Amino acid sequence: MIEYQLTVADLTQGMRAAYTAGLPRRLRRMLALIVIAIVLMLSALSIIYGDFEQQLRCLWLALPTVGPLLIAWFLVVVALSYGVTIPRNATRLFAQAKGFHERKQLQVESDGVRFHDRYSDVLIPWDHVRSWRDGVRHIFLFITDAQCVVVPKRAFQNSPDLDRLQQLLTARARRI
Repeated sequence: MIEYQLTVADLTQGMRAAYTAGLPRRLRRMLALIVIAIVLMLSALSIIYGDFEQQLRCLWLALPTVGPLLIAWFLVVVALSYGVTIPRNATRLFAQAKGFHERKQLQVESDGVRFHDRYSDVLIPWDHVRSWRDGVRHIFLFITDAQCVVVPKRAFQNSPDLDRLQQLLTARARRI
């Protein structure tokens, strides 16, 4: 049985891991919205002013300016989310969720990973772990693409359970 207690830093790292895991999906969504906006804009302008080919030429002339601005905007949003919003939200959520303040016990079982504290006893079966990430200080078990369970590696000091957990995760879930 492994014991640990979560900290605000643990929760922040978990929220960052979930955020970065969803970045490709957000980037695809943003690009799709930009393409839709451009098509709608060109359609509206061609209806109002006619000459669709002229509107298309204007778009090709504007792309070298607009493209880098959109990329810069996306990078600023990601940096602000990662550096400001996520830590603030983690601090707020940690203060609100009293269950985070409890000492946790973790046990690696053949059926899954069992988490126990004063309020709950939860078994997360292996087939419920969608993917996992092996961080420098944490292991993240993704239940969905936006929700993960944070397991600090400091809890495994001098324990073979960390190797066993990593081996079982490698055999049963996708590593990201």
